[in-house]
Amino acid sequence: MIRPVALVLASLLDLQPAPPTWRLVEEWRVGGEPSGPHALHDVRDLELLPNGNIVLLEFKDQQIHFLDGRGKPVRTVGRSGGGPGEYQNANGFVVFPNGNLLVNDPNAHRFTLLNSKGDFLKAVPMSQTRSFGWLWDAWVDAQGRLVEIDYVRRGEKFMAARERWSADLTKSETLLPAECPPVPGPPAEARSYSFRNANGGMSMSIPYVGPTMPALFTVDGAQWGASWPTFSPIRRLPAGTCTPDVTIPLAGAPVAIPTVVRDSAVKRVVEAASKYSSTPPDLSRIPRVFPAFDVMRLDQLGQLWVSRWTDATRKRFEVYGKGGVPVATLDAPPSLVMVRPTIITADRFIAIVTDEDDVPYLVSYRIVK
Repeated sequence: MIRPVALVLASLLDLQPAPPTWRLVEEWRVGGEPSGPHALHDVRDLELLPNGNIVLLEFKDQQIHFLDGRGKPVRTVGRSGGGPGEYQNANGFVVFPNGNLLVNDPNAHRFTLLNSKGDFLKAVPMSQTRSFGWLWDAWVDAQGRLVEIDYVRRGEKFMAARERWSADLTKSETLLPAECPPVPGPPAEARSYSFRNANGGMSMSIPYVGPTMPALFTVDGAQWGASWPTFSPIRRLPAGTCTPDVTIPLAGAPVAIPTVVRDSAVKRVVEAASKYSSTPPDLSRIPRVFPAFDVMRLDQLGQLWVSRWTDATRKRFEVYGKGGVPVATLDAPPSLVMVRPTIITADRFIAIVTDEDDVPYLVSYRIVK
């Protein structure tokens, strides 16, 4: 008696209409300049302020640029150095509800607090330095407190713990992840190559072996993620639990990596190996299909945006709402730099995009629904 009911329910789900297709319509773009606020060499953070202005961190110059809602320069603050308002290795910032910015500078062992206009307010020394990563994995929670990710050792593995700071930034507490059963992961040889000789060595990730960004934290500490080797479905684990409350299966077969694209990846691996080893690398470890998805993003409404390949050169966003319900799909800009920070509001999509010469631009799109 149960089987027919299940079949009927499955059929009803299959008959549900496909989510609508949205479009991105370009409004403006800035960039392409050799210096100044539109010289976007290495943008490490990008946020929208409560007043509608845009603020971004340019890592190469260790400067923070304030732009208006149309990308016009308003003010630039910061530079390389050790004095007040100067940075040694700033790799990100968060924005508090009042518009203040907190800049992370791990090399200088301090945070720097700025107001929404960029004025220096104070430096906050850090007794224990964290977050030396390429991007600062941090956010402001619903109570207006800074939360950053720190990796703690559990046996032979490192786990992502949350470090939650007091409102005055004088102390923090470590929120350990739940003790979950181990999830099977890829062996080291499935993740990266290692080349060595008497003079040194190097490791490099195997191209296309997995998503560029396989996990994502939410403001309340939940984590979206997917497991090797299929990276589907995507699951949401509430903070401190081992049981997902949302599961999103990713439909469709994996997209084949074109020969010319895979050959380019092979060339990079062979060139790297030739510097350290005379033994040819095992090129069969480079996949022949793209991962199930590339990156995940959250918009300001809390909706999950999942970037997936549609062919060798194009990607599509699948947008999921509360409970993992499909909301929409839309084509990603062809040259969108997926690993760079992105702003997604209810009606705007602001991101770094490159032109045909690989020059980066900050581009604002209107989301047409």
